[in-house]
Parts: sequence; C-alpha cells; structure tokens
Amino acid sequence: MKKLFKATVILTVLSLLLCFISGCAPAPAAMKYNDTVLTTNMYSFYMSRYKAQILSNYNSGQDNESFWTQVLDEESGDTFADFFTDIVVDNIKINVICAELFDEYGLSLSKDVYQSVDSEIAKLIDEYYSRAEFNLAAAAYGVNDKILRDIYVMDAEIKALYSYLFGEGGTQAVTEEEREQHYKDNYFHIKTIFINTTYDILTDEDGNNLYDENGYVKSEDKTEEEIAAAKAKAEAVKALLEAGEDFEGLIAEYSDDPANEAYPDGFYFTEDTSYYGNVIEVAGELGEGEWGVAESEYGIHYVLKLPLEDKAYEKDKYKEFFSLIDDEIVNEKFDKIISERLDDVWVNEEEIAKYSMITLPQNLEM
Repeated sequence: MKKLFKATVILTVLSLLLCFISGCAPAPAAMKYNDTVLTTNMYSFYMSRYKAQILSNYNSGQDNESFWTQVLDEESGDTFADFFTDIVVDNIKINVICAELFDEYGLSLSKDVYQSVDSEIAKLIDEYYSRAEFNLAAAAYGVNDKILRDIYVMDAEIKALYSYLFGEGGTQAVTEEEREQHYKDNYFHIKTIFINTTYDILTDEDGNNLYDENGYVKSEDKTEEEIAAAKAKAEAVKALLEAGEDFEGLIAEYSDDPANEAYPDGFYFTEDTSYYGNVIEVAGELGEGEWGVAESEYGIHYVLKLPLEDKAYEKDKYKEFFSLIDDEIVNEKFDKIISERLDDVWVNEEEIAKYSMITLPQNLEM
C-alpha cells in the first residue's frame, strides 16, 4: 500500500473528498472548446501531472519553492513558475482540442479500451486499503475515481485521434512526397575535421580505451604543451584549406574525431540538431562546397557543406540521422492543426488562477 499523506495534507484534501461523497455542485469549467468542457477538477489533475514531468526534466524530480520562484526574465519579473504555467495551460488546451476533434471526426473507443481504463483504475484502488482512502489521496490532485476515469478516457481519445490522423494508414499519414520535401527543406550534409585542444583519451597498453564505473571513456586534460601543439595543428590545417587542399583528404590525416571512421560519407543534421559548439550554426550559413570554422568546449571544428544525396533518408548508412524524420513531419502537421484552433479555446482565467504550480503537489501516482 502507498504511504498515506501526512496529517496536514489529509486535512487539506478531506473537504474535497467529502464534497465528492456528498455530491456537491459540479465543478466549474476551466476550459471549453465547442462541445468539449474540461472542469477545474480535470485541470488540477493535468496540471499536477505536467508538474511532475517538468520537475523530472529540469530539477531532478525535486519539488522546492526555490526552483519555481527563480526569476527567468529580469525585465518582466517572470519566474520559472510563470514560464512553465503558460506552457502547461497551452498543453491542456491541446488536450481539450483533441478530445473535441475525436468527436468531430466521429471516432469511438472500443469496449476493450474502456475495460483497460477500468482495470487500470481498479489496480490503483487496490494499492490502498479502500476506495475511500484512494479518493482521499486522489483528492490532492483534484479528482476521485469517477473523475479520474473521465480523464483516462480523454487520454485514450487523444491517443486514438493521433492514430487516426498519423498512424499507419491514417488520414494524414506521412507521404513520400512530404518526406522528400522535408528532407530538402531542413537537412544539410556535412563533413568535419576536428582538432582536439582540451583532453586526451586514456588507453591501456594495447591501445584500447579505458572506461570508468559508469561506462564513460576515461580522459585527462591536455598539458599546456599539448594544448599549444593542438592549436598549432589546427592552424596548419586552416592554412592547408586556405591553400586549396582537399578537405576530405585532410580528414584522415588530421581529424581527431573517431566518428569520421564510423561515418566516412559525412553527417546529416537539421538546424535543431544538438551538436558540439556552433558547428550547426556555421554549417547552416555555408553554401555547398564551402567550408567554415566552428568551436566547442572540446576544440576546433572545420566544417564542409556537401550536396544532399538522393534520398539519403532511405540509406542504411545514414539511418541514425533520419530516425525521427517522420516524427518531425507529423509534429509540423499536428502543430498546424492545433495552432488554427488554440485561440478558440475558452479559458476561465479566474478559476485556473486558483491553481498554483508552486503549491499543487506533483502527480507521480496517477
């Protein structure tokens, strides 16, 4: 059984539980889009769920006021709580839109889905002594088992809508034409010469890399003499490139990047790819056949912009670079559907202002 909340929390949520049991007036609407209404109970639940996700990603799961009250913008005075609340509100609005579109498209859930929802809630209740104690815990997030069922059904509707639109055979599934156009509009093809000016990989007597207890390759900082030699090497490479030496020929002789061996035909990136230093920014400014200089905390990167290969996204040697290409296209299409409707969602500003990202508990349970 999960631990019961401390007495102070129990006192806080007890009135909510009594309200659920005695049949208080329905909770006011927090949001509305056409015929779909999201109550304040549901809003509180979703907010608590998103809060847990935010803390997991940005504060190691720790819920402390000092995190939320950090000032993000000195000019406006906006805090992390303000910033993330705006994001959460938009995400909840998206849920409402999706639930409405589920109905508009005439979709329905199967009996198996409803049974799965009921089974999941029954399993949650079984973790407590009784339904009453489960509802006491759930009240901290603004719900009881009945409201939670409505939320789980809405979650299932959102999932079903997404599958209907973008799943295999979906009405807006990615086409080959869309994939090709996205490739040409967003990807660039590069090769790099990397000169390491900061660290040395540690190896054993046979030249094999050494690893620490966490599985990371061991390294040590270069000495001042080694740093000077690496920078001199980088200047020599730059002089050769400026003299017209073949870029690709210099990779084998000078590059310290082992990825050059794994990907001898180069890399494919988009402007949103996370990579070392300002390599992506430099690459985005180059024309085909041009080279430029980028820097990172690890050293100096010479970057060559290459022409796109025909349908590179279909080639096994590049599959790692294109594993998310369809997701990127779907996200663009989904964003278009949502952005056209987002401002049409009515929001009860007075009611949602009662729910604070700081004081609402993070939902790790439901």
